[in-house]
Amino acid sequence: MIHILLIDPLEKLSIKKDTTIQLALTMKQQGLEVYFLFEENLYFSNNQNVELECYSFFGKLDESAIAPESCTLGEKKKIEINEKVNLHMRLDPPFDSRYLRILWILSAIEQRTNCSVTNGANAIAVNNEKLISYMASDAVESYVGGSTSGFLSFCEGLKKQGHEEIVIKPLDLYQGIGVEKVNLSDDLTAIFKNRTEEFGGALVAQPFLEGVMNGEVRSVYYAGVHLGSIIKTP
Repeated sequence: MIHILLIDPLEKLSIKKDTTIQLALTMKQQGLEVYFLFEENLYFSNNQNVELECYSFFGKLDESAIAPESCTLGEKKKIEINEKVNLHMRLDPPFDSRYLRILWILSAIEQRTNCSVTNGANAIAVNNEKLISYMASDAVESYVGGSTSGFLSFCEGLKKQGHEEIVIKPLDLYQGIGVEKVNLSDDLTAIFKNRTEEFGGALVAQPFLEGVMNGEVRSVYYAGVHLGSIIKTP
């Protein structure tokens, strides 16, 4: 099996923190055939074989920190996409029209070539990872949307419960971009309107929980088996 990781340009990534680079180097370390693919080289065709220009790469893992030390591109190689190829969708958000176009192309390639796509395009297009978690029965109270009146009503409910601060953030960004703590005594209408305009759409609002300062547990499972956990602190 050939593994091709569709990633952002290396210069946009924080190599030492990037889990995609860590994944790629680990796969290569295990002897798998792995390549990088960039958006500019992704295409679909319905009248010829799909042959994507991919890149070999070289790097080093810091075994003590379980993190990448370095990663550089190697030679370019054309790879025919077929049932022996696994494409990995690893592009960062934002989930915008450009991102959706990429998902459409990946879905078409998967159907045309019988390759497999990890982080399936259709699943990403239909589901939002934040909203899925907020629908759980024990989820933190959450508001998602662009309605000012709905947001203000949500905040009033939190005030009655004794909350004094909330956290607001965009629905479709990442790495803490746009996350802000807001006092419930502030001008919430102005703040909400400014942020929805700034981020072009729906916001998430949740009560600020002091317990977050103690960290949150991130657990990794595979096939129902717990592989390990870490505590992520702000």
